[in-house]
Amino acid sequence: MIILHTELELEEDEMQEWTQEKSIPELQLDKLEMILENPPKRCEDKFECVSYHLNKNHCRCIRTIFPHKSHYDLFLLMAEAKIESELSECIDEEKHLSQ
Repeated sequence: MIILHTELELEEDEMQEWTQEKSIPELQLDKLEMILENPPKRCEDKFECVSYHLNKNHCRCIRTIFPHKSHYDLFLLMAEAKIESELSECIDEEKHLSQ
């Protein structure tokens, strides 16, 4: 993949702004919960995307959904907890049915 210097600079600037610790936007839990119920999907052509190539899971698509990296990190923790909870419920239900 050929990446222009201007594309690299733009991506670096956007990432720096997105991870800036001094200016974290207010967290909107209702929006985060909505996203948790309808998780974002990756672009079909992510391997052709300069942003994905440079920043993987912190690509521009994710940065447009989450106003700050800390919001995305919290979403990931919430998603992990939701999955663990649902798995635990399935296991408990399976144990109950087998008794």
